[in-house]
Amino acid sequence: MKEIRKMTDFIMGDVDDPVTLLSEKEVKARKEHKCYECGEVIPVMAHYWREVYVFEGEITSHKTCLVCKSIRDVFFCDGWAYHGIREALEDHLRDTGVEDVCFGKDILELTPEAKETVLALMDELTEGEC
Repeated sequence: MKEIRKMTDFIMGDVDDPVTLLSEKEVKARKEHKCYECGEVIPVMAHYWREVYVFEGEITSHKTCLVCKSIRDVFFCDGWAYHGIREALEDHLRDTGVEDVCFGKDILELTPEAKETVLALMDELTEGEC
């Protein structure tokens, strides 16, 4: 039997209620979904990350595209707020410094698609200086 664990590494809304993770896994879309992080469509047959959990007494799930999952895993392994990855990434890039991210090891750990997304955001934030 799979162990049920408490999740304390992300925030749901403005509430600090515990979240109990029931399952998490990579799955293939049988129909279109929307990424909870970036809002992009997850097309049929694309792989995505699904998490099912109990929050405030309700069973719910989030679907995250693998680009956002890669960014979340590399830059926010200590915690994140759902639906806030882009804003958190922008803050991280500003706080860390775009050069440190451009030439740091983190950028190498991203999937190619996630790396492309992060580099495009860095280019947008620095107006082409990166």
